[in-house]
Amino acid sequence: MPRYWVVAPFENKDFFERVWQFDLANGVISIGWSDLGDISAYPDKDSLRAAYEEKRNTKNSGSITRAVNMIWNFYHEIGEGDIILARRGTKQLVAIGTAKGKAYYDENKGRNLASDNSEYNHRSFVDVEWHDAPRNKEYDGKVVFGIQTIYEIGEAEYEALAKDVVNIEELEEGVQNQAQFFLEKYLQQFVIDNFDRIFGGNIVLLQDEQGNITGREYRTDVGRIDILAREPATNSFVVIELKKGRESDKVVGQTLRYMGWIREELCQDGQNVKGMIICQEFDDKLYYATKAVPNITLKHYRIQFELLDTPSNMKKDV
Repeated sequence: MPRYWVVAPFENKDFFERVWQFDLANGVISIGWSDLGDISAYPDKDSLRAAYEEKRNTKNSGSITRAVNMIWNFYHEIGEGDIILARRGTKQLVAIGTAKGKAYYDENKGRNLASDNSEYNHRSFVDVEWHDAPRNKEYDGKVVFGIQTIYEIGEAEYEALAKDVVNIEELEEGVQNQAQFFLEKYLQQFVIDNFDRIFGGNIVLLQDEQGNITGREYRTDVGRIDILAREPATNSFVVIELKKGRESDKVVGQTLRYMGWIREELCQDGQNVKGMIICQEFDDKLYYATKAVPNITLKHYRIQFELLDTPSNMKKDV
């Protein structure tokens, strides 16, 4: 059975097309980190991590772990027959291909591919047979990809992404009440659109350096976070999950899973991560579950909807 990998040929918008056209023309997918040399020469993750810390002169545990895992996966987990999804940003699939073998290092193949800066040189490659379709596939402005350079997805998510229109709802876990699920999907967008008014600036949506909102449907290696935000006063990340028709235990478990991932992968230098679960009605199971976890808060929302009779003396304007 193949495995499915999402890979970003390049993150820098200025160099993306140059790198991607090279990959497409040469039948490869390539990554950087060329200052680490031939990754296959490192016998284990510990030695790769030590080299990364030395070469990059960093002690940030979260970013080191994230980078080392991605590099290791590229060299040791992607195999012949696996499916590669090349992405541009978080909203576009540029191509799908089939890996023809394991990754390899080539000192000269991608030299100065992106720029003269050695940090951007690509010398790690997987040979790929790129399929004719789909190419340059958009998803109606939906954020469907994560920001990691390399990550694995499941077959169901691959099938959804490969369709003409991706259906994010198909990828949700543990949905029992479909009506509640769709109601709170609309609520999720309402919260995003009115975030400042709802939270009064105490919590702010996660954004990238260009000011684009990246906190909606935030992709992680362990699922999608409904909303990822920051609490400026405490310099904390905030994982916000709407119950969306899921079992209480399931939504608490997912929230804890996401919080753990954020702590390991994004938190830097003592940063903390908090959780918030939003539901419509009081749920004693949720109440007791969140009482046992001091960093998770439980919030309820209220929607008022009223039907009124039309007054008998009201006339239509002519």
